[in-house]
Amino acid sequence: MKKNEIERLPVAEHRKNNELKFRLFFESAPEAILIMDADTGNIINFNNSALKLLKYTSAKLFKKSFKDISAPHQLSGISTIEEASELFMATGKWQKPVFEWLVTDSAGTDFTCEMRFTKVAGMENYIYASFSNITERKMLEAEKDQIIAGLKQRNKDLDQFANLISHNLRGPIGNITAAAMIINHRTLTEEKKIDFIKGIERSALKVDEVLKDFHVIMQAKKELESQKETAKFSDILNDVKASLSEQIILAKPVIYADFSEINEFITIKSYLHSVFYNLISNSIKYRRIGIVPCIEIKSRKTDHKIELIFRDNGMGIDLKTHGEKVFGLYKRFHLNVEGKGMGLYMVKTQIESMGGSISIQSEVDKGTRFKIQFTA
Repeated sequence: MKKNEIERLPVAEHRKNNELKFRLFFESAPEAILIMDADTGNIINFNNSALKLLKYTSAKLFKKSFKDISAPHQLSGISTIEEASELFMATGKWQKPVFEWLVTDSAGTDFTCEMRFTKVAGMENYIYASFSNITERKMLEAEKDQIIAGLKQRNKDLDQFANLISHNLRGPIGNITAAAMIINHRTLTEEKKIDFIKGIERSALKVDEVLKDFHVIMQAKKELESQKETAKFSDILNDVKASLSEQIILAKPVIYADFSEINEFITIKSYLHSVFYNLISNSIKYRRIGIVPCIEIKSRKTDHKIELIFRDNGMGIDLKTHGEKVFGLYKRFHLNVEGKGMGLYMVKTQIESMGGSISIQSEVDKGTRFKIQFTA
């Protein structure tokens, strides 16, 4: 049929041809497509790709609305009803929003889709939603981001370790070198030689101690996926109290624990035990003289997080002065109490190895509060 013959076709014939083209596109499109009522969100039509993706029969999908095939809350944390309302309003103003959306299939499984809303001229009462499952793509992006973050952290750790090793080994190695040069001096008495030899031994022991500390730190940096298991907070607390029995008998702390919201999760159990041990022992060690030490430990469960709160009424830390150094290696804030300054560094390192984070609130003579968060 020639062009001028097409132009002479009746309007109804043109409309019929356009509808046929749309129907062919609608049914053959690789992405899922829904046609929804612009006012109610009710689904009034769909293609085979939508049926396959949502795992519904035609009869059942006709009875659903956009809300029914969406998770209750979206990736932003906002409720589906609230966020969908804004998207429908934007589309009603002839915008074409493209967004990520948590969709729920007939089996109740949530997955992430990239979705687009559009309206078609002459069919203003309808909204067209085209979408496809991007869960695998999101997982690959997350893995890539995790690898990049891991590499950045490793580079940062290497720089930090290089500086720390240089700083902590320079002194004892310098002493060993100087003593070795002096010890062979002809005018040196045997008594002085013995003193220098003892000095070399002390410096060598210091080097050995520093290297052992770094070995412990490097071990804590490793992600031990194969060792993950179910850890119960109450059991770990009981084990730690048994390990600290002598300190507890001497200090007589009041230890209150509430794990009623959540008492267990899958993690590296030995690391979690170490975290409990260090924080509780620190609360006992840095208690205020003449004040009964009180230690409170509580677990909480939010939508996406598991939280552990450790609180005490001890000496506290001046965060205005020491805030940036709290979790640093070999950092000490109460020199009248014996310690190496590794405890909080190890706590932070092990928590991060478990995929968590830790923050601190503290005031001098008012105590300290640690908040630990893990992804649920």
